Amino acid sequence: MRWRVSRLAAPALAGLVACGGGERANTGFAEVAAASATPVILLRDDSSRTEEGYRVAELDVLMPVATDEPTARATLQRVIDSVAAVDTLAAAVRVTGFVMGALNPETSSADLVPAMRATWGPIDKAGFTGSQRRSRYRTNFVVLRPFGTQATEGQRP
Repeated sequence: MRWRVSRLAAPALAGLVACGGGERANTGFAEVAAASATPVILLRDDSSRTEEGYRVAELDVLMPVATDEPTARATLQRVIDSVAAVDTLAAAVRVTGFVMGALNPETSSADLVPAMRATWGPIDKAGFTGSQRRSRYRTNFVVLRPFGTQATEGQRP
């Protein structure tokens, strides 16, 4: 008995055979070290509106001083997940993570310095309206100050 493969099925079969084993190609995304979230202190809980009138939940949180970048990402993502689960009417969530800056020995005080901002929202305007069932959301992280340094430029020593 001879097996016959149609012309339409041959490319699909060749693709399945080619994908069978071996290493996957590099996707181009940077690998982020796994970390766990740390407890935070809520500094501000507010909301704003987009140009279209949709509400954006905005929070400021205080993170521990010895926070590194992977821990800050995990922490801000945990805050976003918690807010999105409770506040289902928010179209997006923006969280800014602060850390304590350099300690001033004269006044025994320290300034709060923004370290990282995370924004969770739809990747296109159709996501705000909910008109498409396939609306996708993404979290974007922005590092506002380098991690691992206590004082930043312009701060008191």
